[in-house]
Amino acid sequence: MLAKYLKIDAFTTDFGAALQSSFGAFKQAGRTIPAVATEDANKLSCSYKELKPTNPGFQLFTVDSQNWMSRTAVDFAVAKATGGKVPSSTDVPQKAFEDSLNGQPHPVTCDKAMPGDAFLSSHLTKPQQRAALGE
Repeated sequence: MLAKYLKIDAFTTDFGAALQSSFGAFKQAGRTIPAVATEDANKLSCSYKELKPTNPGFQLFTVDSQNWMSRTAVDFAVAKATGGKVPSSTDVPQKAFEDSLNGQPHPVTCDKAMPGDAFLSSHLTKPQQRAALGE
């Protein structure tokens, strides 16, 4: 992308946790990081906090990583298999999570007490996430 486009105003990607690893390429190319839209990841938010002062155009908008949607799928499958109450909808809408411009629904948040691969949008508690991530 950096070699192909001389000017990049913004871009989007589907996995914020992997995206943050590319920020070094911007620095090597002598380029600043533009506005980004992606899924949330703690390491991404921490990188934003670190890199924003030297990258004034770096705005960040994230959507929740929806790692909780698998629970919706399991609830649905178990209800169907056991004759239980099936959820009223199979829709799992994508929701905004962080916005560096207006802080709604959340400002960009780096939680240094959590691992970099934690998703702050997760419906798990912090201790549950740490356990799930082997911390």
